[in-house]
Amino acid sequence: MGVWYATREQVKKALDVSATADNHSKVDRAIAAATDSIEGMTNRVFYPLYETRKFDWPDEHGRQGPFRVLFGPNECISLDTFTAGGTVIPSNAYFLRNYADRPRPPYTYLEVDLASAYALAAGTSWQLSLVGTGLWGYRNDEIQPTTLLANVSDTTSTSINISDSSKVDVGSLIRIGTERMLVTDVSWLYTGADVNQAITASSSDVGVHSSSGGAVKQGERIMVDNEMMLVYLITGSLYTVTRAYQGTVLAAHSATPVAMYCPRTLTVQRGAAGTTASTHTAGDAVYCWQPPDLINQLCIGEALNALLQENSGWAKTVGAGDNVQNAVGAGLEDLRARAQKAFGRKLRGAYAV
Repeated sequence: MGVWYATREQVKKALDVSATADNHSKVDRAIAAATDSIEGMTNRVFYPLYETRKFDWPDEHGRQGPFRVLFGPNECISLDTFTAGGTVIPSNAYFLRNYADRPRPPYTYLEVDLASAYALAAGTSWQLSLVGTGLWGYRNDEIQPTTLLANVSDTTSTSINISDSSKVDVGSLIRIGTERMLVTDVSWLYTGADVNQAITASSSDVGVHSSSGGAVKQGERIMVDNEMMLVYLITGSLYTVTRAYQGTVLAAHSATPVAMYCPRTLTVQRGAAGTTASTHTAGDAVYCWQPPDLINQLCIGEALNALLQENSGWAKTVGAGDNVQNAVGAGLEDLRARAQKAFGRKLRGAYAV
């Protein structure tokens, strides 16, 4: 599984997809395909990847002199180390720049500070003589949506518990300390709180009285017996919810304390995006990488279109006779055009912009 530009829950929420394993596989496949499509359309990778990349010097154009290296199709977010011909060039002796001259990533070339004593050198060979280790990609925008509930003492463990699932789901790229993890599945964890007042089997009965007002966060899904609900408002210990969420069955629930569960146990791929698995402590901050909003919106739209087309046997069309064509929606075409205009990258050899 690779990094996606939308999560499973974002797509399911848009269509109110029922929570079945078969539907999950369809949604996941559609998001993965949408992500590939976006990367192909824009000629760039948006997520941060920690990696060592090497470049020839001098490059094939030979016009950059001893002070500049072009990253070509690569885009740089930040560098930890940079060496030229085996010599380390410190970070205060070079500038990361881009052709738009913006003081923020993505950076498309490195320029040695002319006021420093450093210059690029080939060493014993010009081939791959420049080496940069750091974050590569479009940008590293993160939020801190949650914290760890328990220690992660084993670097091979693929299960972690978090305190808030409202902004983390399958497809999220999270970071704890220096380690990034890819969320591949979620399961339900007891919140420590119970429903302590009866709920009728009516979609208008949207108030859930809890034994604790701080046990669940706004935007989280809760499971009460076999009915899933979406919490969209919290007033003290009263949760206002959407009933029978994602195809679950509307049901009555007794006044006897009924346990509330949230999808806070994450199955993760350890050491993702070029990082190394390490141990972590309960209470550690969990950060979640955020793709650009327009890219996230396009990924959701492309995935929705694929799901709807698949459900119709790819037979959704408009027009008739010689004018018949697939019905992809004017809104999606507009979204693609806006994403291409805002993020599309023109690849011109070493001078990619």
